[in-house]
Amino acid sequence: MKRRVDELLKETMDLHPPKLLSSLKELNIIIQKGQQYQSTFRVGTAGGQKLRGSVYSDNHRIVFAEDEFSGSACSILYGIDTNGLDENEEITGNIFLITDIGELTIPVYVIIEDNLPDEYGEIQNLDDFAKLACKNFREAFLMYTNENFLRILRGDDSKYIPLYRGLSQNPVTYQHLEEFLIAAGKKDPVHLSVDKPDKISYVLNNSIKDTLYITKSTWGYTYVEVQSTAGFIEIDKKAVTSDNFVGRSYGLEFVLNREKLKGRKCKGKIIITTVHEKIEIEIEASPFAEMELVSSKFRKIRMLKLIQGFLNLELKKVDYRTWYDSSIQWINEIKEEKESFFTLFAEVYLAECAEQKSKMIELLWPVKTGDIVLEKPWQKAAYLYLAKQAGILPEEEQKIAPQLYALYQQAPEDYLILELYLKELESHGYNSPWGLSELEKVYDRGCRSPFLYFRAWSLINKQESLLRKLSPFLIRVLLFAQKEGVITEGILLRTAFLSANVKKFYPTLYKILCEGYEKYGKKEILEAICRHIMNDDPVLPAYYKWYEKAVEEDIRLTRLYEYYIETRPEDLNTPIPMAVKLYFSYNTSIGERKRAYLYSRIIQEKESDPISFENYEKIARDFAAAGLKRGRIN
Repeated sequence: MKRRVDELLKETMDLHPPKLLSSLKELNIIIQKGQQYQSTFRVGTAGGQKLRGSVYSDNHRIVFAEDEFSGSACSILYGIDTNGLDENEEITGNIFLITDIGELTIPVYVIIEDNLPDEYGEIQNLDDFAKLACKNFREAFLMYTNENFLRILRGDDSKYIPLYRGLSQNPVTYQHLEEFLIAAGKKDPVHLSVDKPDKISYVLNNSIKDTLYITKSTWGYTYVEVQSTAGFIEIDKKAVTSDNFVGRSYGLEFVLNREKLKGRKCKGKIIITTVHEKIEIEIEASPFAEMELVSSKFRKIRMLKLIQGFLNLELKKVDYRTWYDSSIQWINEIKEEKESFFTLFAEVYLAECAEQKSKMIELLWPVKTGDIVLEKPWQKAAYLYLAKQAGILPEEEQKIAPQLYALYQQAPEDYLILELYLKELESHGYNSPWGLSELEKVYDRGCRSPFLYFRAWSLINKQESLLRKLSPFLIRVLLFAQKEGVITEGILLRTAFLSANVKKFYPTLYKILCEGYEKYGKKEILEAICRHIMNDDPVLPAYYKWYEKAVEEDIRLTRLYEYYIETRPEDLNTPIPMAVKLYFSYNTSIGERKRAYLYSRIIQEKESDPISFENYEKIARDFAAAGLKRGRIN
């Protein structure tokens, strides 16, 4: 545990550790009175990673040869102590595996039975046994695990002896008996059906409980795993067996928790899995009716237009009067739908811009008197800033910078609070104490505000040297600048230079470079594009156009000519560039198919380029002879 904590502190811990696997999912067996039970199971991971852990049980009758294990595939020897137990007594409990990559619980259910009943003597063949299993699966399992079971596998049934031996190795479960009967053709597999459609929609005024009825197609043992893919779908019972069914039906109860919807429409699934099939029920739940949803959608669109309008003003895309008039219009339309803190503070800000102090005071007064209660940090920060501008804060409360900073610490992912704090500092003549690094922290905490990108871009635009690396945040800032049409040629060239240090393919960076080249046509940007797509799958056909341009521009880049040939369409009839021909006259690092294509083009172009044909003639003849010898061509 100490090592895991150290890894977490150093940020070296794998956040997606390998899944812990066990060959024993559950132990459900019958043991004859007076007999002891001993078996083994294996523990490991899908990728074969080494693990270390311990094993214990909450029942003293479930014992282990050793309580610790380590290695990439660990074998655990365990036993069931039946001393002193009489017929029909049970042993229930769990086996717990605690390892350095996770934990696992294996349920155990054991029943003690006396000698086989006399009625088993009537069972002479597998047909008789199948009838017993249909009538009493537990008694059939007891007979199946008895050493005398082989006596009924006679005559035509003897062909199932290898099957039985394979499916009767310890630990034997009810599922082994089920699979034996299916493989022997004595019963059909159990299939499940549900009483609800594949997709269900709910409108939740409150949290509700519902029931999904599962029906078996036939008799037999069934083990069902149930899981939910969304937090608002809560299922208590994650495992269901035949014992839980009443007849052939089982009612699976689930709760839809309205609070976990967090005010929005959510989707999730209930997944029902057996060894033979998987059933998925998609559930869509919203905390409001469809008309409310439509209203909310239009309100959000208007709010986004209001935000975009202010951003356009900051980017100098619109003049002040156009922005002010359109903003008033959007606010009035939003207020027609529903009043909110957003519209309140937006209206106060517009009043400040128009120097309407009396209107600011009128709008903020219900907050000052407590008629409107602010709960969220951003609301309190907005009120503090605007109330100071309106002049309704007492003199002793005029220094709001410490309060704004405290609110920012409460919600460090909220850029609005940070922006108000920085504006307050700047109004007093102080420079911002933070640069790009603090803005990047806000991004890493989940903020995706365009104003965050705008402030970061403003810093970079004023001082290009601040752009020293291409982190995901700075790539997003550059994409913002390009989308808004403000990115400069100098910044693009610096981006192209820095992209040489990026060892992972970023689609956003690829887009920035491509659009930058289309706009400015700089050779440095083209080279950066080719270098960056080599971090992806470099032989995608879509990348040929960039390799072609790079060859035309005589760019020197490792493996450029190989990727040019690999991606070049075979039905393309344009001549192959001379530089590529010269390169492959002494280099054969491409695949056989592409070499054949290259040589065929050299032959087709021999009249227009006889010198290349002479250089390649021996190479092509040797290649063709080797192909004939291996039967590659006729």
